[in-house]
Amino acid sequence: MMKKVAFLCSVCFALIFWRCDCGQGTAERTVFSAKLGDNDVSQWVQDDEGYKVYKTYDELYAAINGGAEEYIQYGLIEGFWQKMTKGSYYVDCSVMDFGTVEKATAMYQYKADQVSPKTAAGSYPDTIAIIDDSFITGCMGYAHFGQYYLQLSLSGYGANKPEGVQNAARYIEVFEGRINQL
Repeated sequence: MMKKVAFLCSVCFALIFWRCDCGQGTAERTVFSAKLGDNDVSQWVQDDEGYKVYKTYDELYAAINGGAEEYIQYGLIEGFWQKMTKGSYYVDCSVMDFGTVEKATAMYQYKADQVSPKTAAGSYPDTIAIIDDSFITGCMGYAHFGQYYLQLSLSGYGANKPEGVQNAARYIEVFEGRINQL
């Protein structure tokens, strides 16, 4: 009887140890895993203003500094804002998890409907990604991939606006790759 209890205890201990050990080194992949590192986009580094996470509505209001209602209305769950720089060029990146493809698509469509005329974002169809180059010194990029929505604001380009459009398209490509790994 004692051998049976000892054996069962050993089996239980082994199962508990195995279950706890299985989670080691396999961090959950969330929207925050899409954060860029320095030079993930060639020669671009994170600006000193850096990176802000929003998991609550208060954090979202603080990160967006107004205008959070439209994202909440479309079902935003969580996301992050990251500022990258390359010399005098800047890009503010917002990557947001809406929980479903339908909600992320609706958010994208809402923003895309406000842009006229739409500029192509590389080879993406305008149902996936667009660029608004109507700004004097930069442009905005919008895209959605699965349940994730991406919004970019590029500035500092002045007369080099075509380079801004190219950089927006490049950022969209890089974020698509990161998001596809989630």
